[in-house]
Amino acid sequence: VTADAQILEANPAGGELLGVADTRALRGRSLADWAPPTQRAALAGVLRDAITKAQRARLTIEVGGESPREVEAVIENLEGRDSHAKLLLLAVDVSREVLLQRKLLQSDRLSQLGALVSGVAHELNNPLAAIAAFAEVLKVDAATADQRESADVIHLEAMRAGRVVQTLLDFARQRPRVRQPVDLKDVADRVIALHKSALRKARVQAVVVIDDSTPAVIGDPQELQQVLLNAVVNAEQAIAAQGRPGKVFITARRMEDHVVLLVEDTGPGIPPEILDRVFEPFFTTKGDAGTGLGLAISYGLVKASGGRMYIHNLEGGGVRLGIELPIDPAQAAPATAGGFKRAERPLSVLVVDDEESVRRGLIRMAERLGHRVASAPSFAEAILQLKAADARFDALLLDVHLDEANTGFDLFDTLRQEGRGRERHVIFTTGDSMSTKTRDLLQQAERPLLKKPFNLEELREVLDRVAGE
Repeated sequence: VTADAQILEANPAGGELLGVADTRALRGRSLADWAPPTQRAALAGVLRDAITKAQRARLTIEVGGESPREVEAVIENLEGRDSHAKLLLLAVDVSREVLLQRKLLQSDRLSQLGALVSGVAHELNNPLAAIAAFAEVLKVDAATADQRESADVIHLEAMRAGRVVQTLLDFARQRPRVRQPVDLKDVADRVIALHKSALRKARVQAVVVIDDSTPAVIGDPQELQQVLLNAVVNAEQAIAAQGRPGKVFITARRMEDHVVLLVEDTGPGIPPEILDRVFEPFFTTKGDAGTGLGLAISYGLVKASGGRMYIHNLEGGGVRLGIELPIDPAQAAPATAGGFKRAERPLSVLVVDDEESVRRGLIRMAERLGHRVASAPSFAEAILQLKAADARFDALLLDVHLDEANTGFDLFDTLRQEGRGRERHVIFTTGDSMSTKTRDLLQQAERPLLKKPFNLEELREVLDRVAGE
């Protein structure tokens, strides 16, 4: 190249880097044509400096319709001075390495986020459990319609906040893949709740139209949530790039032995020449803002679930992303919580939780179901009550993280070692994220778990089940 970036000669690899098959067509063109406008001044400066001293530089090459390419370049002066200099530019495409570095950095940030979310989950879920418990009891006992409505709003919002915390925990932690019935409407609602603030800022309205009769699909709920969230984020970003309001539609319908989940947006669509490449790893049109991995990962997750994914432009603008997923053979969507009914028979229940507000809320809930309730704020106090001569408990609600010195598992082991079978009456509760160790201990204990916040019907069902064992 010349000092003013005019291309004199290029080898085949250079032509491939610039997206030109016939290198003769490059002669006389300016290398600056492939540089982002913000980097052209820097390119001119490094070429000028290379006249007197060899230079190393990181350059960005833009080829129409493709992701920007990052190159490491060495520039040497072969002959001549000033405007007559002939410079040799040796370039190595390091785009993949750069993207991998960004992915590692992103993974590290996600790991840090996971640790942060896990750390505050307990501080969020326990007060939410207390709020939800008292609100639901107030709703049931409300003297007027206005009081009932107010309590219902408090309860619903507390439960919604709890679902948002659980969603964040699901994304933050590493976990083995599971296959189970998944309610797509629930997945869609969770995704929209999680991304609600970003959608509002981008002036994007999300519309979910999934009938309650839509059958459950088989898959991993957290993986399907990740797939749908990625689709919604892509749609939101495409609409926001236009600078005007838009909509995202999420619909689902049954097609023989599959359910087709569609995500459609009112954005500008995808250039036809790159439509076939959107599922390729590391392919992105977002520059530094994208990793080129979102759709590629989603494609792999859907395929692993026994489904398929496809994408095409809509007439008049916008994109339709289709996700086909196999129907659960049992056609059973996860049960949704409705109202509650009183317990089949009154039980004697011991509530053990170190947080007073949570403990009082659980007491009120169990009493409202018709049970007799005792409580303990610590491991030591629970042991004293259990050792009492008249101690007869049909169920024990134990917080997993009981106090600073002991856990609910310590109390469970104490009951198991006494050999009276009272460990079979244990129900664990938690508002925290679960570590691998905690999950292993729960599996070994083979006892039910209630995740805070929970509602009256969930508590009634698990108490009745434990009492019947």
